[in-house]
Amino acid sequence: MRKFIMMSLVAAQVAAVQPAVAADFGEAASAGRREAGAFAGARLRLPLGGSEKVRAGLMVAPIVQDRRADGRIRMGFGEGVEFGIAGRDEPGLSIAGLRLRDGRLAAAQEAEKDEKDKADKTEDDGISTLGIIGIVAGGVVVAGGIAFAIFIDALNDASE
Repeated sequence: MRKFIMMSLVAAQVAAVQPAVAADFGEAASAGRREAGAFAGARLRLPLGGSEKVRAGLMVAPIVQDRRADGRIRMGFGEGVEFGIAGRDEPGLSIAGLRLRDGRLAAAQEAEKDEKDKADKTEDDGISTLGIIGIVAGGVVVAGGIAFAIFIDALNDASE
């Protein structure tokens, strides 16, 4: 009877064993992974409201493709180099979304114009008092640091 019970217990354990399921290394391994690349071609942007203009152009831009675990694929386009036209403006070159004009970025050109307007109003030529104080304080700190390093080096030489 004892042998019968042991054999039935072993048989029950063997019968309950499930076959091993192998992992899928194809699509599942690439899920959640980001891939970087580049896009070269034509792009048309149509505004869905607001004050933006219709833009069209030829461009080269970075892209990122993100594969999700549920099978969705999300693709994001960056701002690269674009030769195009926006609204009724003349065609031009844009880098990272900023338009080039006369060899300079439009944003930098506008900032320079604003600074020039402010300078014309204030008529202040030269460095401000706060700037002079900052330069002098920086010089004192640098000179003090050099003197401290020389002092420590002299102490180390004297102790040897």
